[in-house]
Amino acid sequence: MMLQFTEAGRRPLRQVNHLLFSAFLGSLLLTMVPLANAAPERTIAPASVFIDMEGQFAGRVHSVSGGYTKAQLGETYDDRSSSTLKRVTGLEVVDLEVYFGVDMAPSWWQWVSESMGAKPGLPRNMAVVGTDFDGQQMERLVLPQARIKQIEFPVFDRSNPQPVIFKVVITAGSSQYETLGGGSSPAVGRPNSRTRTDAFRFELGDLPTTKTARVTPPVFSIDFSNDSVGAYREPTPTVGSVNVGNMILAHPRIPGDQQQYMQWLQDLIQGRNSEESKLTSSLTLLDVDTRQDVMTIHFGEVGLVGIDPYQNSGIGPMTVMHIETYVDRMWVEMAR
Repeated sequence: MMLQFTEAGRRPLRQVNHLLFSAFLGSLLLTMVPLANAAPERTIAPASVFIDMEGQFAGRVHSVSGGYTKAQLGETYDDRSSSTLKRVTGLEVVDLEVYFGVDMAPSWWQWVSESMGAKPGLPRNMAVVGTDFDGQQMERLVLPQARIKQIEFPVFDRSNPQPVIFKVVITAGSSQYETLGGGSSPAVGRPNSRTRTDAFRFELGDLPTTKTARVTPPVFSIDFSNDSVGAYREPTPTVGSVNVGNMILAHPRIPGDQQQYMQWLQDLIQGRNSEESKLTSSLTLLDVDTRQDVMTIHFGEVGLVGIDPYQNSGIGPMTVMHIETYVDRMWVEMAR
């Protein structure tokens, strides 16, 4: 026998379905709308970070990572369990990476410049301090006897205006994390300069550079070796070697300019690239509004590696030549 539902029989089912759907919708809305007396979620991430160096304010930074202590692991064989067990063989501090702008304190730039010049591996007692939105100090990562390990500069490109952000890699033998109970952060101390990667002046000996389109500065780095005895003894970094990478230029194929650069290449090919033929070079950052000098990166004893006269992006005419140079030394100087 086939069952048949009349309209009157379906009506109670529809009413039940409506009630069930209304209950489901109400519970969904309750999960989406917070209760009036519910406490809002609170983040513990710092709103800003600044560098404390030797107890003095060294400037606010864009971001940081690393700087914490982690265990070095080894393996040992356990006779009782007939298995290999992991064990702590020592401690190491992960390199601290700091991204920052031009407007750091003079003490910071002095440390950077001296580390690149006469005092590689110069130690400084520093700390990374995080503050909340009210400027109260929340936390501190202390790095005693920290040393600059690597310095990276942005690419300066006249067709690609970007914020000028530098990067340093810092090594230390130990670190300590501290939770702070407050305390106002120091004032910035110096006004912000409006600098961009498209606002610069470049010089390379007597060669034409007013039309140089792009400059990729060298990466400066120091190789350290850590001397330590025992599993928990603090390692002492010692300077191994100082390395300055190559500098790459992009210059338009202007006939007169190209001829002068290609003559430099001919000198290299014909063996006339003596120590006396090395050039001095500099790149000066300019304030976007005032066009005043802000900072100069100096490159000492610049020699030619090679010139690619047909460099292009694969689209359109080959209008740019790439010049690769080596650099013996470099340092930075802030405008007065």
